[in-house]
Amino acid sequence: MAEDRATATKSTAAAHLSPPARRVHRAILTGFARSGQAPTQADLADAHGIDLAGTLAELIAVDLIVLDAEGGLRAAYPFSSIPTPHRVTIADGPTVHAMCAIDALGISAMLGRPATITSDEPGTGHIVIVHVDGDQAGSYSMSVTQRDDDSQTMSASANVRVKYLGGLKVYRYSYRGTETWKGGRLINFSSTSNDDGKEFTVSAMPEGDGLRLRVNGRVRIVRPDIWLTTYWHLAEPMFRNKGVPLVDADTGQDLAAQLQYVETRQMNVAGEVQKCAHYRVSGEAQAELWYDSQERLIRLTSWSEGHRYELVLSRIRR
Repeated sequence: MAEDRATATKSTAAAHLSPPARRVHRAILTGFARSGQAPTQADLADAHGIDLAGTLAELIAVDLIVLDAEGGLRAAYPFSSIPTPHRVTIADGPTVHAMCAIDALGISAMLGRPATITSDEPGTGHIVIVHVDGDQAGSYSMSVTQRDDDSQTMSASANVRVKYLGGLKVYRYSYRGTETWKGGRLINFSSTSNDDGKEFTVSAMPEGDGLRLRVNGRVRIVRPDIWLTTYWHLAEPMFRNKGVPLVDADTGQDLAAQLQYVETRQMNVAGEVQKCAHYRVSGEAQAELWYDSQERLIRLTSWSEGHRYELVLSRIRR
């Protein structure tokens, strides 16, 4: 994806800075992380006593910072001094704005501190709040767009980074996926994932009476009414309280799972009390799912490799 390539390019640029530029770049990022505000040029000059103009020019040339017309810091990737739809609240620290969703996902890992990401979803106006444990896991986000032909497209991204063995080893996981549904059926799907070096590319589209599912170049035909482990909408009524044809969105693997209704109760959904339905997925996949009256996912708790992940809808833009 374009944002991923841009992030990789900036990481490479930062690694090749001159020593003065590296010190100033680190001071700029530290300033954002500590105060939530961009440091001034006077702050930077007083702290480092160097040719600040030349150093800033070096950072601008490799697109690591952007200045406004008055010479103030407009952006220092991943931070923005101008409000954006992507807000990151750092544990025991300030709330900062990120340049984009990908930058927001990386701030916790960059700082090695827990953070909470709040982003305005395009299309739906939903505000999704993601709880992140910077020392243990990562972050997940999704957006849903309603199309004119009554189809819905959901895009999701995840980044996980887990240190273990006293920090000697690092586990990494990433996911990017887009799926389109119409009339309760999946009509297009694509995803890429990297599970600590195990890479998967998955796609699906209708073929005949089923779906043509391709996993790392290998093709098989699956039934047309599968449900995916993104869980963003409730499975069709015919699969509730019984077996559900579940497919792992990461790997394309068929999963033997049961979908069981648990209860309906009043819940606070984006500041409004609603009756919400709680369902449980068990078997080869395990998850606790909560849906609003329109059968949209508002809360998800799942477990993977001993870690607990939670996604909660925080607010809806009107």
